[in-house]
This record gives sequence, C-alpha cells and structure tokens, in this order.
Amino acid sequence: MKEPIEAVRGYAITLLSRRAYTEAGLYEKLEVRYGEEAAASAVARMTELGLLDDEDYARRYFSDLTGRKGMSKRRAAQELKRKGIDAGIIEAVTGETPDDAQPMIARVIKRRYARYLDDEKGRRKTINALLRLGYGYGDIFAVLRNLEADENYYEDWE
Repeated sequence: MKEPIEAVRGYAITLLSRRAYTEAGLYEKLEVRYGEEAAASAVARMTELGLLDDEDYARRYFSDLTGRKGMSKRRAAQELKRKGIDAGIIEAVTGETPDDAQPMIARVIKRRYARYLDDEKGRRKTINALLRLGYGYGDIFAVLRNLEADENYYEDWE
C-alpha cells in the first residue's frame, strides 16, 4: 500500500524534531519504511523548507568530533563521509581548521591520557588510542617527546 506523501513528510518532520540528520541519513531512514520515491520526495521537501542542511550538520558534527572527542581532522573527515556528506562540503568544512595536529594531540593527552604515561603499558595504550583517533605516528611521538621534556611545552600553542 502506498502511503500518502503527507504521512511520509509528517514522519520526516517527527524524525527531524528528535535530532539532526543529513540528507542521506534521513533518506535511508524514510526509504526503509516508505520506499525510494516517497523518501526522495520528502527529503527534497525538507531541504526546500530549510529543515535539512548538510553543510550546517557537517560543521557542527566536525566541531564535535575534533573538539569534544579529540579526533584528528583526517579521521573526522572520514566520519563525515561515512554519514553521507558530500566531498565538497567536507573539504570546505575541514579547510577552515588549521592542519597542526600536535596541539590537538597534546590537548587529548592532557585531558584523557596523562596518567597513563608513567609506564610502558600505559604509553602503548595512549599511542594506540591516538592512532584510533586518526593521528600519525610522527606527530604522536613528537608530542610525547616534547611533553616528557617539558609538560608545559604546548601551553603557548592553544
């Protein structure tokens, strides 16, 4: 049975009232329940009404990933791509952030991992966590060396 377009749009508005979605994410959610044509129509209408804005979503999500979660710029861009954000929008959003990873690594270490740096097991745990966040070996080891020499090395960088 084909659902009336008003029902599909109503469900889309209900979903958007609960949390933000990308166009691809909303389409996926609607497509499962209502089919391709109805989902595409509802997503187009939500975008037209200004209820869906992939660029705004990408900026906020990127800021959350790099700020609160401490992800590298590269890893955050991968997450945006996974969410279905257009490559042009990802490039625009990530291009606004400086490429210097070392202060970000230092911030993550100080916030979450400083207590683990006293022994080899904790150091490996820290390095592996930073690798999962998308940082490169060279930057991680440079920060660890700098912090060992002077724990306040990155204070002036922030």
